[in-house]
Amino acid sequence: MDEVLSAEHTSGLSWSKDLRELFTVQNGALPVDEATGRYPGSILPMQVMLSIDDALDRRKQLVEVWTELIRSDPDMFGADAFEVGARQLAASTAGMFLPSFMPFSELDGYLYFVDTRTGPRHGCVTEYAHADTDSFGPKWDNVTAMLAEHADALESGSVVGSFRPVVVDGVLGWEIVRPGDVS
Repeated sequence: MDEVLSAEHTSGLSWSKDLRELFTVQNGALPVDEATGRYPGSILPMQVMLSIDDALDRRKQLVEVWTELIRSDPDMFGADAFEVGARQLAASTAGMFLPSFMPFSELDGYLYFVDTRTGPRHGCVTEYAHADTDSFGPKWDNVTAMLAEHADALESGSVVGSFRPVVVDGVLGWEIVRPGDVS
């Protein structure tokens, strides 16, 4: 737990209790098992859990990118874009990656983050994509709700978003479920 509290302090953010708990019970996943060369599976479809260090690094990279974008075109974003975004309540669409977003999983430029801004939805989980930023809004109210939905899908075979869990050769995967094909 000391490592998690230290990471939270390093981030300068107020993490939700369930984000702290998530990093306490897991500290990232390997995209490929080095011993077998196989994909070891993921509890989240199309995402790999980040270690605390990787999460902090990814957040720092995205904040640096957005800082440069804002500096390079203040007319488009507003020179005070980060400050404006920080004043909005959690779950408000920012249209960029704000310093108050804390990622915990990622794959190919898509990531899930916890919104640490204040408000009734503090701690909500939102997807960030390069092209769409955070424009689709929160997917779950918190990390606990996200994990509960995935646990239910693993137990019942139900769909999460557009994905259904499958096990192939002992490895957990997620197959795409087309609209209308939820049987």
